[in-house]
Amino acid sequence: MSVTMRVTMELLSDAIFGSGYSIPGGEDIAVCRDEKGYPYLKGTTLKGLLRESMENLIAWTGGDPADAEEIFGISGWDGTAEERRIHLTALTLEQPPADPEACFSLRTFTSLESGVVKTKTLRTAPCIRRGLRFSGQLTCAEQDEALLKDALAGIKWAGTLRSRGFGSVRTRGER
Repeated sequence: MSVTMRVTMELLSDAIFGSGYSIPGGEDIAVCRDEKGYPYLKGTTLKGLLRESMENLIAWTGGDPADAEEIFGISGWDGTAEERRIHLTALTLEQPPADPEACFSLRTFTSLESGVVKTKTLRTAPCIRRGLRFSGQLTCAEQDEALLKDALAGIKWAGTLRSRGFGSVRTRGER
């Protein structure tokens, strides 16, 4: 039997949910935006974060590593869904402001070498403002609900530039 949980992610710091693209003459790191211009986190990105969190949780608690493979599949797997496979939607804004641009602040970054800015390293990126809340759905086998809730709570960072303090998050799953 399957269950559906509501997944929420609150930004505790500014974040960049990169789309993998850049805009020549504009943004060096483009953010995932929906058709109206609002930021969102791809379901595939969330799945990767959740897999990493679950693998860490299993390692720390002495759980069975086979659980992660059964829930997330194996790299390169392209068969039909099985009983324990999860389904995730994208995480979208819970309360979007009237203007999508109110979700962002524009930041510039450079690389330093011995305390001096390196030539040709100036980068620009829109950052999603802290405090915004995103939500989506996760469908899983009932037997995996508790493990997935714990793994969701273990996701502490999301997005690009995590090593520079961006993307601190609080993630939860609830029915």
